[in-house]
Amino acid sequence: MSVAIVINEAALLGSNAGNETDNAPMVVDQAQLDSLTRLVKSAVSFDEARGDSVVLLTQKFELIKEMADTSVWYESPSLIGLVKLGAAFIAFIFVLLVVIKPVLNSFLGAGAGANGGGAGGLLEAGLGGDDNLDIEMGEGDTLEDIKAKLKPKKSTISADMLDTANTYDDKVALIRMLVAEDSGRVANVLKKLIKPV
Repeated sequence: MSVAIVINEAALLGSNAGNETDNAPMVVDQAQLDSLTRLVKSAVSFDEARGDSVVLLTQKFELIKEMADTSVWYESPSLIGLVKLGAAFIAFIFVLLVVIKPVLNSFLGAGAGANGGGAGGLLEAGLGGDDNLDIEMGEGDTLEDIKAKLKPKKSTISADMLDTANTYDDKVALIRMLVAEDSGRVANVLKKLIKPV
């Protein structure tokens, strides 16, 4: 068995290592080396008859200086993480504005564009139940013209028709006429009937 060990001289010299200059040779105590050699021989079960050899050397170890950070600022992991997060946020805003907003506008526009039915009828009912809320104004319209457009329409269903509807079919036909004439008001009445007390 062959064992070779190199020991740092500064570790053996201890506090005296700082007093030596770089050019002056360091002297290691031979007694220390002998005791370390005996320690190694006992640790490896040294047997001279077998032909084992143990060699202890002392050398001056050069300390490795801290390596300078050669990475550039744009390769920093934290900066790359922030760039990825910003790109994900911009992509989310882009999808929100380009895809989701037009789809929602088309659905809401289709619901309001129906003839008083669905969400549009309930909206009109909540605003007073008048079909003439969406009025078109021209350039030369006066205040009186706008007031005339805002006046409620005269109902084509008279009170006599309400009294004379005796059969089920007559009542269904009358309700259909009411819904066709003023769907917002009918939706408002139904909403008040369903509303919990």
